[in-house]
Amino acid sequence: MDTEKIKANLDNAGYCIVEDIMPIKEADHMADRYFKLHKQHFPDQRSYQSLQGLLNYDQMCWPWILQLQILELAYHYLGQNMRFAEACSKWVMPDTEAGNVHADALSLSEPFPSNMWLFQTMWMLTDFTENNGSTLVVPFSHRLRCNPSISPTDKCLIPIVGRRGSVLLWHGALWHASGANTTLDQHRMGLNLAYIPFWLNHAVGGWPPVHPETFQRMPRLLKELNQHRVTVS
Repeated sequence: MDTEKIKANLDNAGYCIVEDIMPIKEADHMADRYFKLHKQHFPDQRSYQSLQGLLNYDQMCWPWILQLQILELAYHYLGQNMRFAEACSKWVMPDTEAGNVHADALSLSEPFPSNMWLFQTMWMLTDFTENNGSTLVVPFSHRLRCNPSISPTDKCLIPIVGRRGSVLLWHGALWHASGANTTLDQHRMGLNLAYIPFWLNHAVGGWPPVHPETFQRMPRLLKELNQHRVTVS
């Protein structure tokens, strides 16, 4: 992994794709597990699903939160006292419309800070294609430091395609959306892992807390990154 090239792409275009980090067998195993979890939590929903609070439901994502090179990039942008924000799995089912185009503003006022306040990753647990709901982005849009006002069909948006086991990294200010799944039988599953700086109040994201019993099972570094999220509620 060429971290300097990745930093250059993140700084310039606002995003970067790193291919083939996760073994395909691991991606397949995680996708199967998360499809089952989604069916338990969303038995009647047939479109786009985002399962938040994933740390409490499954430990398979824990090692990938701590993946060394990705973690070093997060430290680079957010500082050594950064925190983990949230883990959620995202399923785009066949015949699903594209989502709204947005930046992850987290209640910040415009113009957004010039420094990164949210380091986003999307692990591809299935192949991401132009037709099955891959993430859409507007390159360089993080430089505008404002919320978008475009539709999901705008020609500025490009699909992020990649093999399962790859990961998309992006700046929180980048305009993006979930793409439309126009297929009849292809399911797209992604694992969204996000990191924030110490100064950002975790509550602004509306992310679920980490349960105390989950926290107690975590390895030391994961505990350090999540100690601000533990609550009984």
